[in-house]
Amino acid sequence: MIKRAQVKRQRFFNDCVILLSCLVLALSIAGGITEHMFGIYKQVFEQNSLQEISYRVTGGDTLWNVAGRILQPEEDIREKVIAIRRLNGFSPNEIIMPGQVIKVPVKRIQDSGWRYTMNDRY
Repeated sequence: MIKRAQVKRQRFFNDCVILLSCLVLALSIAGGITEHMFGIYKQVFEQNSLQEISYRVTGGDTLWNVAGRILQPEEDIREKVIAIRRLNGFSPNEIIMPGQVIKVPVKRIQDSGWRYTMNDRY
């Protein structure tokens, strides 16, 4: 009788060790996957994060040529114009005037020969 109880306890102990080992393995795999996915999301976010510059409109400027000056090769000018409109609260037929300061979203700030100032907001 004592022998049977010892065998049952030993089996229970072995089952617990196996279960805990599987749990530790699963958590370590999940942690690695989570860390990998977080790294991918962080990289995508950093690549797509926009900075905001302030641009002083000069004579002859339109939203289209302002957008064209800061456009990256992978970007669509129509989407950039829409982003400028949204950022500034412009209606679709809003006209910009010389001397007006508008906010422009950019991926990378490059000196393209026109004056701008960095805003604190990203």
